[in-house]
Amino acid sequence: MEITNEREVYWASTKELDIELNDTKYTVRIVENSNEGSIIYFNTKTKSWDDLYEVEDNGDQNLKNLNEIFKSYEEGGLLWLP
Repeated sequence: MEITNEREVYWASTKELDIELNDTKYTVRIVENSNEGSIIYFNTKTKSWDDLYEVEDNGDQNLKNLNEIFKSYEEGGLLWLP
C-alpha cells in the first residue's frame, strides 16, 4: 500500500484572547472552522458566552468597547504578538 497524498479537509480552532480596552478587561474567543468564523465574548453580567457583533451606539462605554473589538476582528486586527 502507498499513501500518495494527505490533506486536512475539515478543521476547527478556538483562540481565547484577554483584551484590555479603556481600563476594562474582556475575554473573547475567536471560533473558526472550514466554513466560517465568529467571535464571542464572556458577558460578566450574565456569566455566559455571547455573540459579539456591531450594535448601535447608545453612548454606553461598554458597547463602544465591544464595537471596537468587533471592528478590529472584522478587519483582521485581533492578532496577539508577544
